[in-house]
Amino acid sequence: MSLVDDFRAEHVRIEAGLVAAEAVSADPMKLLAQLQAMRADVLVHFNKKDALYPALSAQCTKVADAAGAHLTRIFESNMTVQSAAVKRFFEGLENATPAVRASSFRTVATVIRQRFGTEESAVFPIYNRTFKGEKAA
Repeated sequence: MSLVDDFRAEHVRIEAGLVAAEAVSADPMKLLAQLQAMRADVLVHFNKKDALYPALSAQCTKVADAAGAHLTRIFESNMTVQSAAVKRFFEGLENATPAVRASSFRTVATVIRQRFGTEESAVFPIYNRTFKGEKAA
């Protein structure tokens, strides 16, 4: 299984957690419990993703894929900002009021889903093209 396959499997697992959180979002205690249950997976996933972009950019440069390197640097910049916001939300769950937590969750869920879609359609193909069986460092 490649790194991209691992990420796709994590996307499915995190999406299932988002759906479960949406199902209980009207109940502040259940929402908090679901988000707490997801926290470790989300934080680990986003930390691994933060490491992906520099490795992918370096690989694009190594294989002389200038377009891939350029796109990866653009994505890295955007994804770093998104990653920081998602991690801040999950790290601060207990500090938010129930209303702010519920509102912020809706925004964070949208950001996560959009990010996953972008990565699967634009970033993962660059990874597959440039690594061709190699593992990211």
